Amino acid sequence: QYTVEMEVGHLSGAVSLVARNITCRYVRREIRSLSHDDRNRFFDAAKALLDLDTDPTIAVATNWTRGLAYYVRKHLRNAIANKRTDRMHDGMGFLSQHMAITSDYERALQAMDPQVSIPYWDFTIDAARYNLSGWEQASLWDTDLW
Repeated sequence: QYTVEMEVGHLSGAVSLVARNITCRYVRREIRSLSHDDRNRFFDAAKALLDLDTDPTIAVATNWTRGLAYYVRKHLRNAIANKRTDRMHDGMGFLSQHMAITSDYERALQAMDPQVSIPYWDFTIDAARYNLSGWEQASLWDTDLW
């Protein structure tokens, strides 16, 4: 549950505050802004997908049958070394194919834990701080994060 508040301006010049409670199934957040618990939930769900390939009881418990190996194979199958036929990285295929596989992978993670979403990396934070050098010092690479 989230409370969303908005200031609404009226033609008369009056301003009123409108507040509504909304329910959101999940919100994607920058990886470094995840709480310790949220980060652990994400990694636990990813580990469950990895284990799904060798432990059939996970598929029974979650009603999900595609483990991590499925997504790795799907990516590699579409990322062919020949640039003329690479549907994952050549041209507009990069955006559409990665969005599709990420969306499907997120559904898989949520089958393991409905509260999980895939975090993103906001590279502009590091680009602004380090410009062209020093990226290896970014907090993204801190062992505490992983």
